[in-house]
Amino acid sequence: MHQRLSRLSVLPHIECLLLDREFVIVQTSDGCNRFCDEPDGMPIGRSIFDALPELFGLEDVIVSIIDGEMPSFELKAISRLRSDGTLLYFDLYIIHDAIEAPEGSLSAEAPQNFALLFLEDVTNTMSLEQTLVQSSNEMSLVLNKLSISEAYIRQIVTSIGDILIVTDSDGIIRRTNYRFTEVLGIESEEAISQPIVDFIDASKLDFTVIQTYLNNEDGQILRNVEAYARHRNGSRIVLSFSCSLLQSSDRDRPPEFIYLGRDITTTHYARQRLVTQSTISRTLAEAETLQTALPRLLAGIGMGLDWDIVEFWQPHQTWMSVQTSLVDELRCEESWINPGCEASAWSEERYSGSILGGTSLVGRVWEQKRPIWVADVSRNLQFAHREQARAISLNTAFLSPLEVDGEAVGVLGMFCQDIRSRDPDMMQMLETLSSQIGQFVRRKRAETALRHEQQRTEGLLRNILPEEIAERLKREPSTIADYYEDVTVLFADIVGFTRMSSQVEPHELVRRLNQIFSAFDELSETHGLEKIKTIGDAYMVVGGLPTPREDHASAIAAMALDMQAAIELFNQTSETSISIRIGIHSGPVIAGVIGIKKFIYDLWGDTVNIASRLESHGVAGQIQVSEATRDRVGNQFVFSERGEIDLKGRGSMRTFFLLGQRNPSTPLPDQADGHRLLKRLPHNAEIAELIDRKLRER
Repeated sequence: MHQRLSRLSVLPHIECLLLDREFVIVQTSDGCNRFCDEPDGMPIGRSIFDALPELFGLEDVIVSIIDGEMPSFELKAISRLRSDGTLLYFDLYIIHDAIEAPEGSLSAEAPQNFALLFLEDVTNTMSLEQTLVQSSNEMSLVLNKLSISEAYIRQIVTSIGDILIVTDSDGIIRRTNYRFTEVLGIESEEAISQPIVDFIDASKLDFTVIQTYLNNEDGQILRNVEAYARHRNGSRIVLSFSCSLLQSSDRDRPPEFIYLGRDITTTHYARQRLVTQSTISRTLAEAETLQTALPRLLAGIGMGLDWDIVEFWQPHQTWMSVQTSLVDELRCEESWINPGCEASAWSEERYSGSILGGTSLVGRVWEQKRPIWVADVSRNLQFAHREQARAISLNTAFLSPLEVDGEAVGVLGMFCQDIRSRDPDMMQMLETLSSQIGQFVRRKRAETALRHEQQRTEGLLRNILPEEIAERLKREPSTIADYYEDVTVLFADIVGFTRMSSQVEPHELVRRLNQIFSAFDELSETHGLEKIKTIGDAYMVVGGLPTPREDHASAIAAMALDMQAAIELFNQTSETSISIRIGIHSGPVIAGVIGIKKFIYDLWGDTVNIASRLESHGVAGQIQVSEATRDRVGNQFVFSERGEIDLKGRGSMRTFFLLGQRNPSTPLPDQADGHRLLKRLPHNAEIAELIDRKLRER
C-alpha cells in the first residue's frame, strides 16, 4: 500500500484511494468498500466510475488535478443505502498526489502523478445536526405549550427565531411573529384572520389531516413537514414545519394549532441539486442513445429542480429559400412538461416551430455560448413564444448552452411559473450538467457516425467481394485462395460497342454501358451467380462459388440467354444495333483475393482461359459453350453443334451454340427441329420485366 495511504487509513471515519490518469483504482485503504455503489466493492484495477458513479462527467476535472492544474475538488453529502436500510452520508475530496518511484528504478527521476481521493463518513454529523434542530423546535413548542399567559406567549413569539403561525381549528391565523414577516414579506396585520392556505401551499401540507391527527394523538408533535410558501414578490419559499396542538386549561377556549417553521429553501435546493446530479450521471451512464436518454434527462432535471418545462434544442442544417447555402437551424428535439402545468398549446407550438439565428433567447445562447437567466419570460421581447408563456403564467427561465471544448452541441432551456431569484449555485450546477450532457451528446454522435462509417465500409466491401469472402477477410486479413473442383465460367463481350464509342459522347457511352451492365448485375443476383469483374465492355460471371451448387452450369446457361434478351431490349429502347458474344466453359478453378489496397476477387486456371477463348473465338449474337458445359446441363437446353474450332493456345476443341431453353412438355427434338421447339427469348416473363425496368430507370 502507498505509504501515505497507509498513514491516512488509521483515521476511523476517513478512507482514501489512489486513481491514475485512466481513472483506474490503483490503491485503496481497507474500509473503502462501504462507500462503493457496487456490491463487489472497489477492487484495484476497476474503473472509478463503477464504484462512484457520481464522478461520471468529471473526467476533465480529475485529469486537471492529476496534472496539478487544479488544486482540489469536492462533492458533499453523497448518500448510500446500507444493507440494513439506513443511509450512509459521506463527503468526497480529490487532491493531487505524486509518488516518487523506488530508488534504482528506471523512472526514478520522474514521479508518478495520481489523484488522491478522501472519503469522509459524515453520517453522524448530519444526524447530530438534524437531532439538534429537532430538539430546538421541540423545546420551543414545549415552552409555548407551558405558557398560558398571553403576555408570556407574546414574549416567546417575539424572541423565537423561526416562523410561528398559530391557527384555530378552522385554519384561520390568530397570530404570527416577526420572522413570518421577514421570510414572507407579509405583515402580521395582513395575515391575522386570514386562512393559512392563503400563504402556505396546502398541496404538501394538508392542514385538515394534520389537525385531525393532532386531535386524536394528544401530545404528539409532527416534525419535518415540508411545505411551499410564496413571498409577496411571487418567489417560492420552502419551509419545514413542526406542528403541535395547544390545549388551554380553560375548557371554554377552543384549542389552537402551532406551526413552527424553518426556511429551508437553500438546503432544499442544495439537496435537490445533489439528487438531480446523481440522477443525471446515472442516466448518462446507463443510456445507449441520445433518444432514449433525453426523456429521462429532462424529467430528472424538471422534477429534481422544480422547473415546470425543460427543453432540449439541437442544430440542424437547412436550406434557406433566399440563400444558396446551408445554415444552422435550432429545433426543439424533446421537452418535458410538469403534469400539473397546463401547457399543451406550448408543447404543440414549440415542436412545430424552430428558432433561427440570434433572433431569440435560444438563438442568443447558441451564438454567444453563454447561459442566460430571465426573470420575466412573458415580457421579454427576445423570447419568441412570450404570448404562450403569458397564457400559462411562466415567469422565470434559464437557458444554458451544451458545450464541449468550445463547440456548442445544443441548448438546454428551463422555464418555471414561479418567480425565482438568480441562483448562482443552481446556475453553476446546471452549467456542469450541461457540460456532462454535451459530452454525452458528442460521444453518442461520434459512436453513431462510427457505426454508420462501419456499415458504409462493410457495404462497400460487400459490393466488391462476395459476402462470404468479405466476412473471411475481416476475420483473417490475409491472402485467400480456394480450389473449386467444378464451376462454370462465362465471358461476354459487347459487339459493336467500339463502333458506338466513335459516334456518341464519352459520358453518353459510359451511361449506356452502365445500363447494360446494371441489368447484367441484376441477372447475376436473380440467378444466384457471382459477378467477378468487368474489363472495358467485357463482363465475367461464374456459377458454383464461393458457395458450391450442383446446377451451376444450368444457371450460367439461363443467365446467358437472359443477357441476350437484355441486349435485344436495350436495342429497342435506345434504337441501337449492338449484339453480344458469349463464351462458357466448366471445370476446376482457383478463386481468391489479391492486393492490399484495392481488393479484387478473381479466378485463375485453364477453365478461365478456355471460357475467355470461347468468347473471343465466338460469333456475334451467339452463346458458344464447351462440350464439358453441354454435358453438365443435360436435356434442359437445346444446342447446335458448331464442330471443331482451333483455340489459340489450346488447339482443337469441339464446341456448341446454346440456342435456348427446352420446353419440358415437348419431346426431345431431332437436330434439324431444334429451333422450332425452343422457348423464345426471354425465357421468363418476370426476368424480362426486371431487365426492362433496370434498363429504363438509368
